Amino acid sequence: MHGQYIKDLSFENPRAPQSLIEQTQPQLSLNVQVTNRQFDAKTFEVALSIEANAKTAKDEPLFMLELVYAGTVTLGDVPQDAFGPLLFIETPRLLFPFARAVVANATRAIALLNAHLLPSLQTHGDDELEHRLQCQLAAWLSIFGMSNTRGGISHALGHQIGPMWNVPHGVTSCITLPHVMRFMAEVAADRFEPIADGFGVRFDARSPRSSAMECADRAAKFIGKFEVPTRLRDAGVPREEISRIAGTVLEEVKRANTVGVEVTLEQIAGILDAAY
Repeated sequence: MHGQYIKDLSFENPRAPQSLIEQTQPQLSLNVQVTNRQFDAKTFEVALSIEANAKTAKDEPLFMLELVYAGTVTLGDVPQDAFGPLLFIETPRLLFPFARAVVANATRAIALLNAHLLPSLQTHGDDELEHRLQCQLAAWLSIFGMSNTRGGISHALGHQIGPMWNVPHGVTSCITLPHVMRFMAEVAADRFEPIADGFGVRFDARSPRSSAMECADRAAKFIGKFEVPTRLRDAGVPREEISRIAGTVLEEVKRANTVGVEVTLEQIAGILDAAY
C-alpha cells in the first residue's frame, strides 16, 4: 500500500436546534461500500464509502455523516483471479480501522462530553446551543460503534433494571457504569486505552490496571456532577429484589460474549450489590 487519505468527510445536522431539545431515540443506519479504480496494470485505488444516518420515529433526519476513505495499492506477482479478494477483502480490511478512527477522532465522545455536557446546562443562547450540539455529536459517536459490536454488562443490567423498576436506560447507565468499569478493569484492563485517552488519563500498557481503575473513578466523578441517581437505592430499587435479575443479566452477557472471560452469577450479583 502506497498511502491512505480522506477523499471526503461531511457531517450535517439539519434539524438543529430542535433536534437538540427533543428527547427521542434515533433510528440509526450504517452503509459501507467498497469501490476501486485502476491506474495501471497492477496499481489501484480502493475506497471505502461510509454513510451513517439517524432519523426520528417520524422519518425526519437528525444527522448524517459521509466519509470516503481511500488508499492506493500495487498488487505484486499474483494471478488475475486473486485481484478480487485482494481489492475487495484484504485492502478494505487494512483501510477500515483507519476509517473508523477518522470518524471517532473527528470528535471523541468521552472528551466531548467532558468538555461540553456541564457547560450545556450552565450557558444560554448561542453558547448553550453550541455545547448541546457537541454533546449530541458525542452521543452519536458513542452509539455509532454499536453497529459493529454488541452491548456489555452495563447495557445488560439496564435492560433488566429499566422495565423491572421503571428506571430510564440513561439513568441505569449512570448508576451501573462505574461499577462495571471497575469489574472490567480487573479482567480486561488492556482494553481501556481509548477510554483513558478520552479522560486524559496516562495509560501504561505494561501495567494497565491502575489506569483502568482511574478511568472508572473519573466516570463516577463526572456522573456525580449532575442531578441524576448514582445508586440503585436512589432510583427506588428495593434491595431485597435486586437478586431477581442477576440470572437474566448473566444470560444476556453470555449471549453478547463481549467481556472476553467467563462471567459468573456471583460476579453479576456483586456488581449489583456495589451499585446499590
